[in-house]
Amino acid sequence: MLATTFVTTPGMAVAVITLAIMFLMASPQASWAMTQELVPPHRVGAVGGFSHFLSNISGMIAPAITGFAVEYAGGYRASFFLTGTIGLIGVGVIFFLVPSSEREVARLRPAPG
Repeated sequence: MLATTFVTTPGMAVAVITLAIMFLMASPQASWAMTQELVPPHRVGAVGGFSHFLSNISGMIAPAITGFAVEYAGGYRASFFLTGTIGLIGVGVIFFLVPSSEREVARLRPAPG
């Protein structure tokens, strides 16, 4: 979403936002797969429920924060920049908080069935 702040034509804006939405739609599936791989089987439901709780809370708070960013921080450019920054922070949190040994084991483990 950071790229949307530098686009100058409507066609490029549509292309960049379409690409962002494509990746956005892929992330829930990857998140659920990561939960299945990294969490012990008896805790998958609790972790899934907690992640859905966080998703719903962010869905309630994000429109208000976006509105404040548009109103007080310089328009839609600021809101897109804020959204992209929060997304990059999320990637960094996952990268640094999930130990590399667990990521490697999950990547190398054969799929069940």
